[in-house]
Amino acid sequence: MAEQPGRWTDAQRQAIRGQGTGLLVSAAAGAGKTAVLAERCAYLIAEASPACGVEDLLVVTFTAAAAAEMRERIAEALRGQLARRASNRYLQRQLALIDGANISTIHAFCRELLSKYFCQAGLDPNFAVLDADEAELLKHETLEALFRELYGAKTGAAESFRELVELYGEGRDGPIGRFVLSVHDLLRTLVRPQQWLAEAAAIAKPGSGELRRALAEDLRVELAGQVRHCRGQAEFIRRSLADWSAYAEAIDEYAGQLGRWVGGAAADGGV
Repeated sequence: MAEQPGRWTDAQRQAIRGQGTGLLVSAAAGAGKTAVLAERCAYLIAEASPACGVEDLLVVTFTAAAAAEMRERIAEALRGQLARRASNRYLQRQLALIDGANISTIHAFCRELLSKYFCQAGLDPNFAVLDADEAELLKHETLEALFRELYGAKTGAAESFRELVELYGEGRDGPIGRFVLSVHDLLRTLVRPQQWLAEAAAIAKPGSGELRRALAEDLRVELAGQVRHCRGQAEFIRRSLADWSAYAEAIDEYAGQLGRWVGGAAADGGV
């Protein structure tokens, strides 16, 4: 590849030219991930052996804007290749096909795939994909329906739910609902959600030593932060408000008490 000297780091060049194995590209925002991935697609099309035609690409993104940007960047990288090999009919054809390449959001790709194979998937061919607002509304409606059912049921699970609302929601199910939805959002990001739930339930079981240690560690971190804040404020008073030095001494005394609690939390958690 005729690259501009110094344009890519060694890691980026490896990501662009690597073949025969899966690659994971991870970097901070603005580090050039999109440019690297676009250049990789151009490399696979123009220089890899065997070559990958535009029609063989599958590039999925989270947003339509990102998909449009990726398509344009791949086209730009291909134009750069073509500028060095202007008479190459293969590259000319690949650039002409870029508008029809499979570069889209995940939702759009899945919709196209299911539309093509709706019979095998057991779907109505007229199915539709919910937009984000509709999906959020449906999620809340489903949760409310579930809560209504639990309030009226006479099962052990329903009784446990009502006790949960009373103890942890202070009689209001709003906080419980928000917590359920946050857990649902987390589970959607996990590879093995059921396994995570089972492990979390085991940790949260009354008398669990692991739960005790986790809570103690959370307390220790919070107290340690308070100690740092108090000592910083006391130092500021001594440095800038000398007439209020008595307050600095009181804050220091309070920070000392918090420090002793930090030690107690660490001992209680076994850390």
